[in-house]
Amino acid sequence: MKEGAIEYKYEVFPRFSDMDAYGILHHSRYLLLVEEAKFSFMNEPALFGIDVLGEDIKFLISHFSIKYINAIKYKCNQSATVVLKFYIEDDIKIIFDFIVYYGNKISCTGQAIHVVTDMNNQLMLSLPDKLVKRYQELKGAVA
Repeated sequence: MKEGAIEYKYEVFPRFSDMDAYGILHHSRYLLLVEEAKFSFMNEPALFGIDVLGEDIKFLISHFSIKYINAIKYKCNQSATVVLKFYIEDDIKIIFDFIVYYGNKISCTGQAIHVVTDMNNQLMLSLPDKLVKRYQELKGAVA
């Protein structure tokens, strides 16, 4: 685990409509599971919440990678667990490493890297102070 990373677990139930003709989760849907988990993490009041993120900035994906390991097969009432590891790198990149588990098996691993722009889509060369301060507070609680 990256030193100072904040871990977050999110449980989600894959939907029948997410399955392909073979009865497994379509490869494009893994991204949606991770996005749901990231949204939940960033909106969690005990972590960041809307007040820390603000409404005058955008978090844009600059990189997304995924490695598929084991397929998720549709089973009623079986959840997948997305484990996020959030950290800030180089004072400008917001990074989420992730692992998706289904049952006791790893389904996929990957990474999403975000940058921040203002509302005019201009790249910000530093992250908002409120976000960095809250990350430092949470990082201190993890250590």
